[in-house]
Amino acid sequence: MIITCVARSHFVFASENKPVKSVQFEKLRSILSGSSLKTEGPYSDRCDSVSSLVSQVRLRMGHSGQKSPIDATIATIRPQNRDVPDRSWLDIPFVDGQSKDDVDYDSAGGIMHTPMTDAGSKKVRIADPESLMLLGVAVLRRLGVPSFPAYQHLDYGSPRLREIAKLAEAEGEKVKLFPISGILTLEGEPGFITFTPPHKRDFPAHAEIAALEVLDDAAMEAYMRIKMAQNLAWSLLRSFSEPPFYPDCGESRVRYIGHTLHNGMSAWSEKDARRGIFEAASTIDRPVNGAVSVRTMAEKNVVQTLISQIGLISMGTNALAPEPSKKRLKELVKAGLGYDVARCEELIASLEPAMERLMSFLKLAGKIKDHIHPAEGCEAMHNGGSN
Repeated sequence: MIITCVARSHFVFASENKPVKSVQFEKLRSILSGSSLKTEGPYSDRCDSVSSLVSQVRLRMGHSGQKSPIDATIATIRPQNRDVPDRSWLDIPFVDGQSKDDVDYDSAGGIMHTPMTDAGSKKVRIADPESLMLLGVAVLRRLGVPSFPAYQHLDYGSPRLREIAKLAEAEGEKVKLFPISGILTLEGEPGFITFTPPHKRDFPAHAEIAALEVLDDAAMEAYMRIKMAQNLAWSLLRSFSEPPFYPDCGESRVRYIGHTLHNGMSAWSEKDARRGIFEAASTIDRPVNGAVSVRTMAEKNVVQTLISQIGLISMGTNALAPEPSKKRLKELVKAGLGYDVARCEELIASLEPAMERLMSFLKLAGKIKDHIHPAEGCEAMHNGGSN
């Protein structure tokens, strides 16, 4: 499915001034009111799997002390490998983590079809926080709770976060700080919930939070397409470490990754993501410094990794290089030579034979950038390929 409407995200900036925050939320309600209970697109079902999950939540509402649809949804979906006060009633509960299987991020129903994994004496489904966020919105909307996926962004310029980054740099490490993913509920007073403790949080959740970014349905669908391309690329990489690998199959997988990445990138552009920041700044009539969208983060962390050779080298090194070689390559990057692709490839070729798998991966994955276009316009497909 190709997304045709304009994808957007909307920002609410943290403020100690309650009227300023109220004005922003009122504007947000008016913009999103027409879609707050829609269950199409990213929130669509597949084989009634989401409907079955909703039934489990209703069962919990009727036979436990959790009468609130929000509380019952949290109790049903939250990962069971966390410290939780009571257990999920699902036959196959969720656990927090990154699935090694190809996950269909196109819809909530697709996530419900993630392959099961053995966990001791029972089966579980592995899901990351953003997958659970998408699923949670799908469930809450079916229970009549207006909901949207949302992120609380950190103020990267705050003194505390600058100090953390400085200390890490002194230790030779690089700090990776990510926003808090969760669900904005707009039933009564705005609320922010997550599936990891604490489940109910204020906005801002703490002093280092700068803004709340809320994704409309088209933006969420586009963002999950980019995430799906990343997952497929990791799956392709794993296939090189788990032989046998079939090169012909690899060509079609590379095309599909490129087409999926194109669908997400084109449906929600960085320009549209920045527009949400500018419009929110005009609402509160003050400049906003350092605000960034998850779409911009995805451009840096996902898109650039998959379309640049140095990004693929870094990605492949972590998974395929034996430890001594991995250390040499990481030292090269740290020394500032990481962007000298020729030097990196020369070093890889000079190392032990096991590095052959890494070179094969780089040769194949390097073709992803050649397929950042619509599938219907792909010459390789029309010349006998698939996907």
